[in-house]
Amino acid sequence: MKANDASKNYGQTITLPLTAFTSSGLVNGDTIVSVNETSPGTIATANVIGSPYAITPSGASGTFTPSNYTLSYVNGVLKVLPIPLVITANDATKNYGQLISFPFTAFTTTGLVNGDTVVNVNETSPGAIATAPVIGSPYAITPSGATGTYTPSNYNETYVNGILTVKPLALVVKATDVTKPYGSVVELTQFTQTGLLPGETITKTDLTSPGTVATASVVDSPYVITVSNATGENFTPSNYNINYVPGELTVTTPVTIIPPTILTPLTPTNPNPVGVDIVTPTLPTGLDSLLVPEPIKPVTPIIKPIPVPVPVPVKVTPPIRSDKPVPDFKKTTERPRKQDRH
Repeated sequence: MKANDASKNYGQTITLPLTAFTSSGLVNGDTIVSVNETSPGTIATANVIGSPYAITPSGASGTFTPSNYTLSYVNGVLKVLPIPLVITANDATKNYGQLISFPFTAFTTTGLVNGDTVVNVNETSPGAIATAPVIGSPYAITPSGATGTYTPSNYNETYVNGILTVKPLALVVKATDVTKPYGSVVELTQFTQTGLLPGETITKTDLTSPGTVATASVVDSPYVITVSNATGENFTPSNYNINYVPGELTVTTPVTIIPPTILTPLTPTNPNPVGVDIVTPTLPTGLDSLLVPEPIKPVTPIIKPIPVPVPVPVKVTPPIRSDKPVPDFKKTTERPRKQDRH
């Protein structure tokens, strides 16, 4: 009697049927109805490594009489097959210019049995570096090298990539406000930026405004300065969400400078000084002969002499020396007491 060969999946518990055998040598219509079979591979935790396991037959029973035969039991084999295990890297996002590393736990699994676990998975992506451009995103996140309490040989592992999306950064480019006098032509070149990464520069933008021409009026001022199309060194516009902010061009009224008028005095030799309008009166016909100009008489300045003070001699009296004692003014100032009258 020989046990039939069998197979099962890892994690599966099976019971070998009593009829899973073949026999040879029976005569006279004798039959074997059942055979007991055992195998260490029937339990769920039987590993693929160690397979195939022996299926041992014994205890045959049927219509035959065992004493009429010399029984020989032949083992079968039980193969344990690995089962599918899918390990998928989680999707992720990052900003342009950001350097990231993937956590070892950023994955999901499908197919683990018997309490097996996957603890760590290595993940790599070309989009993890700071210079990974937005164009080219999303990038593949490739998982590998899973480790844990599970035995990899019990599974047919399949690694499924995740995706890493690189998002553009916010960038503000603003046209600089400009003021110009009416009648002048101005060239627009100035702008400011906020949000550009170090090492990248914007060298040029397109700046336009209807107020740059000489005929732009003061009344319609201020005019919009439109900024667009930023370009530069190591600068890729697609790596940024660019917000172009317009500026203002103000046209001012030009200041007219009137030179000062220098007045000259009215003198006999200068009857019409600069800056003074001489109005000659007119008389009715026949009376103009009455207008006789009076000759201008020269003015002779009157000079009065300023008296000079005469120095007065000062008489200095020398101090009088005396051998008399200096009177005690304190005593002399005391008033004499009145005598008591009796």
